[in-house]
Amino acid sequence: MPSIVVRSIDYESALSRLSVTFTTGRVYDYFAVPQNIADAFRSSLSKGAYFNANIRDKYLCKERTRLRLAPKDGTLRQQLESSAGYSGDDPDGGGDGGGANR
Repeated sequence: MPSIVVRSIDYESALSRLSVTFTTGRVYDYFAVPQNIADAFRSSLSKGAYFNANIRDKYLCKERTRLRLAPKDGTLRQQLESSAGYSGDDPDGGGDGGGANR
């Protein structure tokens, strides 16, 4: 059954490392997690409830989410401006809507 919180679960038995990818896109590694905990997490009906009760705050963890950098060609700015309805007609030339009195 798909989870509304957990996208994927990976376990490396040689390292006892549990990697959890959440639906937000954030990825965390949990260390020194026993195999039976990882197996029970994988087979649980409610991944979020099992995670909160048995893994969260119980094992050392580190976030390893990859940051997405904005492209240098200006496409991100164009996308942001078009989605915000920015027309480029800002009278003070600042483009941030803050004017001179920021």
